Amino acid sequence: MQSFSISNMDGEHLGFLVMDMEYTHQTSGTLMIKVQTAETFMIGQPETLALQELANMAKNWQIQEQEVIISDDENDPCARVRGEYLSFRRYTYRLNDLTGVC
Repeated sequence: MQSFSISNMDGEHLGFLVMDMEYTHQTSGTLMIKVQTAETFMIGQPETLALQELANMAKNWQIQEQEVIISDDENDPCARVRGEYLSFRRYTYRLNDLTGVC
């Protein structure tokens, strides 16, 4: 399992991304995005609403060349991860790798 915190470009925490990985060099799998509802000051903001929309549709991930493609349950691409950035629609979010953090 690979875990990331999701923040906006101002560094405000918005949620978590968890990718199910059974072995190290896996090239595809399932995922879950959880929007942090405790951050009430961000609820209703367009970037938070977009992230919630992505959380409702994102189901799978697959490595393609230099990025990870996130797709819905019909395998239609809906977002991308490149480096430490998650892109969905016109929004870019920063990912912080939490794997191994206690």
